[in-house]
Amino acid sequence: MVNSSTKIADTAAVVSTLGAVTSWIADALPIVQFIAGIIAIITGCFAIVYHYKKIKELNNARRN
Repeated sequence: MVNSSTKIADTAAVVSTLGAVTSWIADALPIVQFIAGIIAIITGCFAIVYHYKKIKELNNARRN
């Protein structure tokens, strides 16, 4: 049988764990933002190259 003090202790443990995880996520945010920024820059560069090549293909096709 589970008494009320056990339920309170379990709830306190869950709240404490969630608080610790939330605190860690807040500390990791700058690192995650940096990685996301690098990925966005690389993706943008690939998009520029792709569209540049497509424009060149269209111009070459129009000339022929």
